[in-house]
Amino acid sequence: MPSVLAYHRPESLKEAIELASQPNTLVIGGGTQAVPATLKQRDNGVQIVDLQALNLVDISFLNEARKKQIIIGSMVRLSEIEEETELPETLRKLARRELPSALRNQATVGGTVASANPESVLLAGLLAYAAEIEINGETWANLEEVLQNPSPSGIITSLRITIDEESAQTSFHSVCRTPMDTPIVSATAIKIKDQTRVVLTGVGETPVLLHKKKDLENLDPKEDFRGTRAYRLHLASVLYERVVMEVSQ
Repeated sequence: MPSVLAYHRPESLKEAIELASQPNTLVIGGGTQAVPATLKQRDNGVQIVDLQALNLVDISFLNEARKKQIIIGSMVRLSEIEEETELPETLRKLARRELPSALRNQATVGGTVASANPESVLLAGLLAYAAEIEINGETWANLEEVLQNPSPSGIITSLRITIDEESAQTSFHSVCRTPMDTPIVSATAIKIKDQTRVVLTGVGETPVLLHKKKDLENLDPKEDFRGTRAYRLHLASVLYERVVMEVSQ
């Protein structure tokens, strides 16, 4: 059985940060990864820090001219992302594709970022939107930089994206074994004015942002029972071309 040495439910961010800095500590939001993460540290045991009492559950909007800034608390559930009509439709659809409905009611957007799942389509969407991540309620970092260090020091407290709905064009395509299965490879593209950002899942250690077509040559996906390395590279090339073409029309 997993060895849980202590369970903490701090009521202030300061207390949570202090607890999270201790060795063998597991910070949880929705708790969907709590058991497997605890099992990995079974020999040493873990202290669990539960963020549910910190009130990081708001979605706020700031409109400036044609742009909208959106700040999403890290404890916002994926089901809330799916249902919030003021969010970009692309993010809402990707949240719906992320997990089965029961887990979407439990999983949080902060946990999605922290787990850095290479097959997470919602994380890919946030990366395509150039999301920024707030750490410990004070420091902001680009999501692209955070994913290069999947174990950030501190607690993710919120996410921020800036959108230009009037000019943004989006596209999403994937290849799956079944319509609702986790994609073997997916591609999300967002074009705002003259800038196109394409993010692929299933081809790296985390979702991969491609700055140009030539970046396809640097991909090195791992193969599994769903597809070989060569097959994933082929899908990546096909889906890249497809989404870029759609946002360029």
